[in-house]
Amino acid sequence: MKKIIVYFLFLFFCLSTCCQNSKIEFVKYSGFDYYSIYDSVYENIDSIRFIMSSPVTPYNPTIIFLQGSGNYPLIGYFANLDTIISFALIPPFNIEEYKNSYNFLCIAKPGTPVCVEWSNDKQLPLIDTTYLGYNIFNKMDFLDYYVSQTKQVVGHLKNNILDGDAEIYLMGNSQGGRVATKYVYENPKEIDRLILYSSGIVDRHHEEILQWRQLADCGNISDDEAQKNIDEIYKRYADLRDYVDYFRDNPEANIENVEQHNHFMNDYTYNFDIPLNYLTEINIPILNVYGMRDLKARDNDMLPLIFTRLNKDNITIMPLPDCNHLFVRETINDEGKIEQEYIGDSVLVKILQWLQE
Repeated sequence: MKKIIVYFLFLFFCLSTCCQNSKIEFVKYSGFDYYSIYDSVYENIDSIRFIMSSPVTPYNPTIIFLQGSGNYPLIGYFANLDTIISFALIPPFNIEEYKNSYNFLCIAKPGTPVCVEWSNDKQLPLIDTTYLGYNIFNKMDFLDYYVSQTKQVVGHLKNNILDGDAEIYLMGNSQGGRVATKYVYENPKEIDRLILYSSGIVDRHHEEILQWRQLADCGNISDDEAQKNIDEIYKRYADLRDYVDYFRDNPEANIENVEQHNHFMNDYTYNFDIPLNYLTEINIPILNVYGMRDLKARDNDMLPLIFTRLNKDNITIMPLPDCNHLFVRETINDEGKIEQEYIGDSVLVKILQWLQE
């Protein structure tokens, strides 16, 4: 029951409307410190912001968590008369008992508050357009920017915070897995291990096509109906190329359908790179952990075959039964009712065990 409450608190944070102003002074109460460094690559971004578990132990390994799509703040809190009651954090793990062995770091999205007060009066979509920095987020929400952002944070860690021999592990969640994979591919000597967390290796349209085929195989729809839906996917994908190219090259263009625009950007972040193309070129140890019911990660089942064909043995896959994209496990009890349990904390335990192997 406790884990279910923690999970829904986290979901509540992701779906609640947060106040406009970032409360940086409250970061320390969550067990993190706030950092801001100058962005030396992109002139229109004045800083890269991140939080790091406190206190930092310079010789300990550091786990950098790259969050998934959307512009969620890193920290949300309930407050009453300036008294902190509880926090929801990205990454969605209880890391307190591991802070003596690891440093934990998470990078903020551009144009997004780092720490905000929770509010339950309205629901928040995947991308909140009410933030003052939304235009910055919308302009910078593309793969190569996030790769550059990660590279500059890693450089700052190595030059200013960590001991020279301290290891760095990169964990990419969902969209963040695309960023992590391309970063390690381009910087093969900077990261010691790569962890993909609920992250696919192709894209969602590939999974959609497989789903239509499976529905036809089960007799739920006809082959003709399945093919019609698949042909529509082909058409949308071709249109998407023009759509993405246009808004990448014209970031200030008027967006008539914000919901549609945000859905497209969530999928592609202005880029059609296939993570698999980079993943097979990486030689450091890789862990791919995902739920067996996560329709966004079904392609991961093929990775052992792909790596075997390439005579590579540096990947470990960890499919978890009955789990969805958010690592919520659904089971049916003796009364035939569905029970849900958030198992993110136990997933972290499995990841740390793998890191220690």
